[in-house]
Amino acid sequence: MQNADSQRTTHRAWDNVHKSDAEARKFRSTYRQARNALRHLNIDPGYVMTLHDITDDDLKVSGDLTDERRFGQRSDTLPWFWHTGVLVDASGPRMQECMYIPTMRMARLNPPSVYRVSWLRAKACFTRWSEELRLVESEMQWTVNWFRWKTEQWRKRLGDLADEERPPGLDCYCHKQMALWDSLAEQAQTRFSNLLG
Repeated sequence: MQNADSQRTTHRAWDNVHKSDAEARKFRSTYRQARNALRHLNIDPGYVMTLHDITDDDLKVSGDLTDERRFGQRSDTLPWFWHTGVLVDASGPRMQECMYIPTMRMARLNPPSVYRVSWLRAKACFTRWSEELRLVESEMQWTVNWFRWKTEQWRKRLGDLADEERPPGLDCYCHKQMALWDSLAEQAQTRFSNLLG
């Protein structure tokens, strides 16, 4: 709908959205009826417990499929039914009772592509946080190094002046600055030591 160039195209797009929504609600209703029927039959209770209710949040289309460059993807998760039946044998008796004829809309959104998008998003998140961890560790070490460099700068300034040229106040100030930066370096090294190794 974002690429619609006329009111007619936008109207058609919304009609398709409403048709897909009605179709999904019909499938959800059929699923609920089948789930309730299974509860009344003598079926393995462990299997019936895996069949959760499908909520409106579960029916929302993943934003990764509609806009791959959107913000706020890190907290998205796949609905529970994308994770069910992954380890089920396709030739097993339970699966032979089922027959799935995909519609054109559902064929475009097949499970492998949803898993692929989810996996790629998780991999990107892992890579991003691994890089962030390396950067934070480096920044910790850079902070300690910078404090030590400041200590050496004040030591060098103090050493550049001969004893007779140096007033007592300047000598005291340089020693105070060296102690300050050295203390900061030691505190940072102590606090970061368990993270830096």
